[in-house]
Amino acid sequence: MKKVAFLGASVTAQTYARETGEMTGYVEAFREVYAAGLDFEEVIVHAYPGNRLTDAGLILAQEILKQKPDVVILELTIEDRSRGSDFDERHLNHLTQRFIGNGIFPVFFVMPKPDRDDAGEDLACEMIRRFVEAADLPFCEIYLPPGSKRSDYYRDGVHTNIDGALYYADGLATFLREFDDKHWKKTRSGFSIRRLASNLRGIVGKLDCFLGRANPGVSCFHIRSIVAPKSGNFKTIVIRNHAPKKAGGSIWLIQRQEIGNHSPVIDVKLLTTSGEWRTHQTSIWDSYCHYPRHSFVTLVKVDRHDFKKIRIKVSSTLPNYAACRREHDDTLAQTSLYMRSYQPFWVISDSAVDLSIKIWRR
Repeated sequence: MKKVAFLGASVTAQTYARETGEMTGYVEAFREVYAAGLDFEEVIVHAYPGNRLTDAGLILAQEILKQKPDVVILELTIEDRSRGSDFDERHLNHLTQRFIGNGIFPVFFVMPKPDRDDAGEDLACEMIRRFVEAADLPFCEIYLPPGSKRSDYYRDGVHTNIDGALYYADGLATFLREFDDKHWKKTRSGFSIRRLASNLRGIVGKLDCFLGRANPGVSCFHIRSIVAPKSGNFKTIVIRNHAPKKAGGSIWLIQRQEIGNHSPVIDVKLLTTSGEWRTHQTSIWDSYCHYPRHSFVTLVKVDRHDFKKIRIKVSSTLPNYAACRREHDDTLAQTSLYMRSYQPFWVISDSAVDLSIKIWRR
């Protein structure tokens, strides 16, 4: 019996509608209707609603590696583009190398909607299409039936209803069944995971050529967790860089926090190796913060490794409560503001870094 994992944002996270109890998620439909017929004994879901592949997605991919499924379905194009940053070919390359190198078969899955005006989603679909063609990897692309309306399959233009859930689950199951018959049992062009793993160097070579990479064969990102000495509610974070250097690329500091009405704007101060302080603000509070939830929060992103220290503190500047997505009164702005940890900090970087973190409750 096999295991299948799914990685994606809010569409992949869908299960049942809270209001009606109706099934709305394509993964749930796949689990209930099709998984057993495809010999999948276990369906694993790692979803990041409200976050992006570039932060939560890369972190949750680490969890999939630990669980060692046979297949991973990567639904990456439907994201909340109002926050975070877009993925690029480096992120696809990182996932491909990590999964294949650990014996996990990656299947890229897209659900393009031609009548939806979303240039970001269109570009993401096209990027994945070019990427899988360059690497000769499997690609499942499911369009809506000709002449159909998006409202027939979607509740809000983005998230599926029961008909959409069943339609995409059926299309994905059909793809996997046909793919299994053609390639997993008798390989035609190197698609079995054993063949993929043994041919990883050749695939990496194709990707290096496609990406024009200067250091071939190297996975793109370093990802590690850092446990701070304290947890719970806090107001100050200090990050020390024990090996500052002029070289190196970007660094992202991310933490899965419980966010809600208590979430603040934060002041970020960075001390460079030349002794200069650079400052900016960012808001952890968002327009959905009227209900508490867990979210991967990007606390800071720096583009160079030449800094000594970063200090993050709850700001006296209040969040933009007028942007709240529900009716509210002045009590919304009278909450004590703080950060609340849920999991350790994560560092994503283009090259190895040596950081330590301390937090304070004030």
